[in-house]
Amino acid sequence: MAIFIFLTHYAPNTTGFLGFWVVSVWGKKLFGRAVVYLPLFLGCFSLGMLFYEFRRRWASVLICLWALFLSLVVLLEMYKSSLFLKPGLVIQSKGGGVVGGFLWKSLESLVGKSGVLLFLSGVFLISLIFIFETSFVRMLVNLFKTNVGKPVKESDKEDVVAQKEDAVSWWQKFIYLFFYTKRSDKLRMKKRANKVNKRKSQKSKQTDEKKVALKPNKSEVVASNEGYVLPDISLLDESNSEFFKGKVNVQERKEVSILLEETFASFNVDAKVINVTTGPSVTRYELQPGVGVKIAKIVNLTKDIALKLAVPHIRIEAPIPGKALVGIEVPNQNIKTVTLRDIMEKTNFWDRKSKLVCALGLTITGEPVLMDIAKLPHVLIAGATGSGKSVCVNSIILSILFRATPDEVKFLMIDPKKVELSIYNNIPHLLAPVVTDPHKAAATLKQWALLEMERRYEAFSQQGVKNIEAYNLKIAELLQKKRNKTKKELKDPAFLEEVEKQENEELKPLPYILVIIDELADLMMVASQEVENTICRLAQMARATGIHLIISTQRPSVNVITGLIKANIPSRISFYLQSQIDSRTILDMPGAEKLLGKGDMLYSPVGAFKPKRLQGVFMSEKEVSNVVDFLKRRAKPKYVEEIIQMEPIKGDEGGSGSSSNKQSDDDLFEEAKNIVMNTRYASTSYLQRKLRIGYNRAARIMDELEEKGIISQYAGEKRPREVL
Repeated sequence: MAIFIFLTHYAPNTTGFLGFWVVSVWGKKLFGRAVVYLPLFLGCFSLGMLFYEFRRRWASVLICLWALFLSLVVLLEMYKSSLFLKPGLVIQSKGGGVVGGFLWKSLESLVGKSGVLLFLSGVFLISLIFIFETSFVRMLVNLFKTNVGKPVKESDKEDVVAQKEDAVSWWQKFIYLFFYTKRSDKLRMKKRANKVNKRKSQKSKQTDEKKVALKPNKSEVVASNEGYVLPDISLLDESNSEFFKGKVNVQERKEVSILLEETFASFNVDAKVINVTTGPSVTRYELQPGVGVKIAKIVNLTKDIALKLAVPHIRIEAPIPGKALVGIEVPNQNIKTVTLRDIMEKTNFWDRKSKLVCALGLTITGEPVLMDIAKLPHVLIAGATGSGKSVCVNSIILSILFRATPDEVKFLMIDPKKVELSIYNNIPHLLAPVVTDPHKAAATLKQWALLEMERRYEAFSQQGVKNIEAYNLKIAELLQKKRNKTKKELKDPAFLEEVEKQENEELKPLPYILVIIDELADLMMVASQEVENTICRLAQMARATGIHLIISTQRPSVNVITGLIKANIPSRISFYLQSQIDSRTILDMPGAEKLLGKGDMLYSPVGAFKPKRLQGVFMSEKEVSNVVDFLKRRAKPKYVEEIIQMEPIKGDEGGSGSSSNKQSDDDLFEEAKNIVMNTRYASTSYLQRKLRIGYNRAARIMDELEEKGIISQYAGEKRPREVL
């Protein structure tokens, strides 16, 4: 259309009758001389549709362009009317045509000539602001912002070339005034930063080549598999979470706030709702108690408030950390899903250096939470069936798989239930197939995990380092130095001896190891003493070696999560539990029995004063299968034969079963046996005096001697036992 109108003015013979009609009607009657500029406006609109993404808002852009055109029509009519317009004959106007004459006369009669100029200026600025999605303040900033003429500091010499490329001339400044919006400015600054960084990297590579070779980057300490490709986030379903759309039922929040204040007033408690925060699963109403109101009085009204609000239960946080307020957490009518992809895209998940960072969930305030297992360093997870415990374990595993190669992180998975973790079989990150036999699992923890920890400490001692990070950094430096050896060094006997020693030791970076136990209760039933001792020893010493524990259970009773295990694993995650006793076992405080399920959790990392309430991330079984299938196609696992050929333990050595061949747990048993055999006399009081021990221990030793067939059975107080 723009090209056709342009041709009607400058080549009317080529446009036929329609072109003649356009020139005669539009050019002489409707818009006057302004019709010459109409192709310019239509052309700008067309180019914007093609290159500036006007398609999203074409209607508003078209209206603004017409407003600009009509402003031009009135302006032409305003300055041409005194020369060409006869009194009372608007049609004969040669400035803005009929439309221009009508608008000019109407506006002049209302606001006068000066008012018309101000009005047209406002229309001009507002139209440009709407078209280019900028602001008046930003237009002024862009107008006075320039790089030309500014002195370059000595520290900014690397930016000289980029500044010259970015300097604008006088004719570009007008375009820059409108077209460089926030989006385009960010792209421009990013492009400039890339150029500067590229030049800096080239210069650094030329001048510091030897230094870089001897001191590798920390992010490149652990070498990745050749050809290994990390999973792409597209394997996860696109997020359609309603929580991030910002939809909040304001009316419902007002009604609940009024109801809360009325409820407290009915119990003679002065409290006022100050703020309301809506989370994915609960809404927190922040109350300010009146003068002289005790917090305990508010906490004691928990059941009354739940009854008044017609909800199963509420949770009161008194006080809210960092605020002099009391928080009342009321369940939402619908729990909004938070996906794993949501947290990955809306946080600095991909920029974290640690390979053990996991996406955990969202707080009540909508703040994403990332968990770094390397800092925890071990985690206890408890939750009833259907509360989201298994989904949480899967989210931890997937988060690590998205960022770590098999050379950086390894998994040792134990799943006595045989259904939760079996899907991960044959992924390249596994040390062995998922262990499903509880007896073999107990043996693996004791006979491989502990020995691996000892082997790593021995390697650290030889290299003179304290932890896995320093060890991997030093090994990478040694390997890099070996690759960069010169001819002179090859002839040096001392250097050749050092290289030969390294080759014999087979030095290589160590991966992190995550030991995941899906159901601790099943292991404790088989070998409680062995499992408890092994877990406590790993929890106490394995952090520096890069071995971390993630233990989950459905039954957080004192028989499963013992005092020793709790003392050595301070980081806990609790989902919904059925009783307050279970909540106290896992969290050392009540509260987990009031959770909603479906991912609603209390997260208490090491050093936290109070647990945080989160809505855990969710991923479907299809998403897990997509990631696992992708990994299986990329690489094959390299299993540790020692774990595969591990012999299961026969049973709980600390149990109540009796066996004549069973070795005693008491260190003094052999000494007591020798005393009885040499003196040919056996009694509990006699062993007490000889061994200087208490009655209970001496009685147990006597029972063991009887079980072994060393002494006879008890025949009464007056008849001593015979030594057989």
